[in-house]
Amino acid sequence: MVLRRLTGLLSLVAAGCGGTPPASPPAPYSSPAPMDAPASPPPPATRGGYPDLTTVAERASQSVVSIAIWKPGRDQPAGAGSGVILDDEGAIVTNHHVIEGASRIQVRTYDRRLYNAEVVGSDDRVDLALLRALGDTSKLTPISVGDSSALRLGEWVLAVGNPYGLGRTVTVGIVSAKGRADVGLLDFEDFIQTDAAINPGNSGGALINGAGQLVGINTAILSRSGGSQGIGFAIPSNVAGRILELFKAHGAFQRGYIGASAQELNPEMAESLGLAAGVLIGRVTPSGPADAGGLRTGDVVTSIDDELVETSGRLRTLIATGGPGRKVVLAVVRGKEKLTLTVELGSAPAGQSQGSEHPKSSITGGNEP
Repeated sequence: MVLRRLTGLLSLVAAGCGGTPPASPPAPYSSPAPMDAPASPPPPATRGGYPDLTTVAERASQSVVSIAIWKPGRDQPAGAGSGVILDDEGAIVTNHHVIEGASRIQVRTYDRRLYNAEVVGSDDRVDLALLRALGDTSKLTPISVGDSSALRLGEWVLAVGNPYGLGRTVTVGIVSAKGRADVGLLDFEDFIQTDAAINPGNSGGALINGAGQLVGINTAILSRSGGSQGIGFAIPSNVAGRILELFKAHGAFQRGYIGASAQELNPEMAESLGLAAGVLIGRVTPSGPADAGGLRTGDVVTSIDDELVETSGRLRTLIATGGPGRKVVLAVVRGKEKLTLTVELGSAPAGQSQGSEHPKSSITGGNEP
C-alpha cells in the first residue's frame, strides 16, 4: 500500500494502491453474455431540497469499473483499483499508482463485462493514467463530466469505486475543502477534500456531484489506520481533463510553463488591496510567456481561467497542468487597477520538468499487495 508519512501519527494513503488484490482472480479475458444496460433514468429530482442520491448513484455506478493488474512473472493479480469510463470508444481514467508497473491490465464493468486494457498515457507527478479498453466497447456507459470549479463547500458528493476489491460501492459525504495544493503527495496538487468514505481500492474511482456528474478522481486519504477517517482527496475533473488531453495528444504529461515566481500575500497586503486571496508575482523571466503576456513583478494574480488562486502551489498546478501552447486568462490586480491578461503557456525548460518542493522518497510500495 502506498504511504506518505506526514507526522508520527498520520499517513497519506493512496486510496486504491492495490493493497487488496481481488479475493479470487478474474476469469481469463472472455466476456460473459452481454447484459442490456438499463435505460437512462430521468434527470435527478430532489427530495426535501436534497439531491435524489439513489438516482445519481445508480446512474454513476454504471460508468465506474474495477481494475486488476498483473506484474511481470506473476500468474495472480498483483493489485486492484477503480476507473471511470469517459467515452464509448474505451477511454478510461484512473490513477497512475493503480496501474504502475503492470504487464497486464483488466477492467470489469458494472454488468461484469471484462476487457483487457492498454495504457495511453500515465504520469506519477499528477498521479493520473489514461487507459483504452480493447474489444467491442460500444455498450460501455460513459460518465457525464461536470465543472469541478463550480463545487461549493458543503455540497453533497458521492464516491464510487472498488474498495477492498468489493466492486460497485457508493459512499456519500460533502465537499470539505477545495484547492488543497500543499498536501505533499504529488508534484502538482489541487485536491478536492471530502468526507465521503474512501478506502484502499477506491483510487481512480469517481467523485460525483448531486447532478450525477464526474467532478473528481478519488486518489488518497489521510488516515491513522489505512482506512477511511473522513479526510479523502480527489483530483478535480477540470484539472484531470487538461492532463488527459495531453495524454491523448502526446502520450505523456507535458508541463506548462509561465516564467514567473510567486508567493502568498501577507495579511497586510491582502487587506490593503481588498482581496481575500491571491498570489504576489516576484521575478518575471525576460522574454518568457508571462513577460510576453504583460505580467509584471508586483502584480497579484487572483484567478486563472476563473479558478481562484489562493496559494503559489495552486498557481503552479494550474499552470503546469495547462500544458504548452494553452492560452490562459489571468485576473490581475496591479496597484489599484484590475486587469485581465492572456498568456500563452510555454514548455518547461530542461531541468524543470518536476517542479516540486516535495520530496518523493517517502513514497514506498507501489501497488503491491
